[in-house]
Amino acid sequence: MFKRTFLLLLILGLSISLMTGCTDESDEVEEYDPEPVLNAYFEVNNTFGELQLQRVAKDVFNSYNPRDYGIVGADIRVMAVYDELNDVELDPAVHRVDFDVESTDFPGKYSTTADTIVHPFWRYRIEVRLPGTGPGEPADLWAEDVAPDTFTIASENYPQYNDLWNVQPADPQDLGPEYPTFNRDMDVMRLTWSDAWTPDGNPNGMPVVNPKGGLLLGVWAQNDWEDLEWLDEDFIDDDLIPDDFDKGGWTIAPDYQNSTLLYWLFVSFEGPQRMDAIAVSHGYYRYMFTRISQIGSGGDVPSYEYNVNGGLGCFGFWTANTMYFNMERVD
Repeated sequence: MFKRTFLLLLILGLSISLMTGCTDESDEVEEYDPEPVLNAYFEVNNTFGELQLQRVAKDVFNSYNPRDYGIVGADIRVMAVYDELNDVELDPAVHRVDFDVESTDFPGKYSTTADTIVHPFWRYRIEVRLPGTGPGEPADLWAEDVAPDTFTIASENYPQYNDLWNVQPADPQDLGPEYPTFNRDMDVMRLTWSDAWTPDGNPNGMPVVNPKGGLLLGVWAQNDWEDLEWLDEDFIDDDLIPDDFDKGGWTIAPDYQNSTLLYWLFVSFEGPQRMDAIAVSHGYYRYMFTRISQIGSGGDVPSYEYNVNGGLGCFGFWTANTMYFNMERVD
């Protein structure tokens, strides 16, 4: 559930950003050949999940449905090319995953039947050949990124709840008494985490050269939209979209930061919450950093940093720690 929801949030944000600033009345738009967009995010120490390949929406005056812009019939593969931790080249022919299963109800969504596991500190390369490009021809789209390591996280001032990290409740909407309850009169939560990007070195004594990533920290209300109750009745945002994206919020921390404060003002709704601390790879973090740094930029067209060559989009890796808690209103 976590993987599916988080991927949905990021794909939604990316798709919206790609459609900004277009008009179907411009001669430039009439001549514009919509670019391909690749969204591929994979969890460390898990099998490769789904990815999405589509084109930029050209007509932004009609409602956007990603199914209308999916690219079908593409040749997509991910290959491990280097073990950054042990300073060893990897054979991409041996460590190759083909995304040869296409969704029958969502054009442009691809998956694989391979049970290959994503390794931390391995550098991966993705190649996409669009329909019409032969297997021996150069890839139309490609990107590389290094998977982060798993990490630990703890609360300094609420240590009695640290054993609840990564404990999945039977019902996320009805948390048992073992899960904590917080309110805005309580002390903020002080969080610290281990480094997911810079180990001391590898067995050969060589420095680890993989680029660093960062941490995404988010809190998301678990109740259904129609059951949500605002913590602050004087602040009710009627412009929120009734979906998972607006049931919470997220912030970022760069690779050199290993602690932060979770202010309860960050939580908007009463009831059960899910807190996600997510270490992400370099390309993934740069995309998210440029997104959040341009929030509130006025009427300027956003310029996000993509690591996909030959088109738009992001190829990256993530690993997460999750905690559930309740939030109550105080008068």
